[in-house]
Amino acid sequence: MNGDSLLAGLTRFDAAEADISETQEAVISPTTSLALPMLPHQQEGMERALAFGACLLADDMGLGKTVQTLGVLLERGSGGPALVVAPTSVGDNWVRETEKFTPGLRALLYRDSDRAALIEAVGENDLVIVSYQLLQRDAKRFASRVWHTLVLDEAQFIKNSQTKTSQAVRQLDADWRIGLSGTPLENHLGELWSLFRTISPGLLGSWERFRTRFADPIERHKDDERRQSLARLVRPFILRRTKDTVLKELPPRTEITLQAELSPAERKRYEDTRLAALAELS
Repeated sequence: MNGDSLLAGLTRFDAAEADISETQEAVISPTTSLALPMLPHQQEGMERALAFGACLLADDMGLGKTVQTLGVLLERGSGGPALVVAPTSVGDNWVRETEKFTPGLRALLYRDSDRAALIEAVGENDLVIVSYQLLQRDAKRFASRVWHTLVLDEAQFIKNSQTKTSQAVRQLDADWRIGLSGTPLENHLGELWSLFRTISPGLLGSWERFRTRFADPIERHKDDERRQSLARLVRPFILRRTKDTVLKELPPRTEITLQAELSPAERKRYEDTRLAALAELS
């Protein structure tokens, strides 16, 4: 859809919602290959993502967005390489969870590889993990090939469409896209438009058309009818679950207390540092 016809768009998404109902009753094969049983809300998230060519998975932290995504990547792995763009701090975690839950996929950290050779060589069941900063720096290299699947972890990194990071992500050629974010969009509808400009290009049309049809009427004039129309338009592509709504599915909390005993040398160094800090404060 190119965004020029709102009526055509709504017709498409009415049909999409019907597809979701059918998909939710289907058994998604990757769950049998994952190295852990999926909770009902995780199964739902994977089914929703597989039902469409784009999805924004907006679960609260701790509800297993990575595991749900790995299930999707396992299903799509035979079609070609996947690219996961994530903050630097979680790159190693993607590798660990891939090895733990989906050993059929090969996780490769871009920062630790022969970078040019890696981009050319990756194929089916390969998962390249890169930070937003490195993607921005090497944007042309990543844009030089087609990615079967694109995952944007902490997708709020591209909520501002004018940043170089957002521009670099939009250069990527991907057959299928998913965004993950536990951070709600709170500032303005331009952030929603920026996310969907990348996750589902054309869904919300150009910024001028989106601003005229939705942003200005909703934000300036509190037009509830336009707000409901926008909600209908994006609903099939956003799955938002909070801990409260799925709490009954979560296992009981396990608390483990570990005592760390300092050696005499460590204790002395600790005390020296503590006393020096107190002296500096006083």
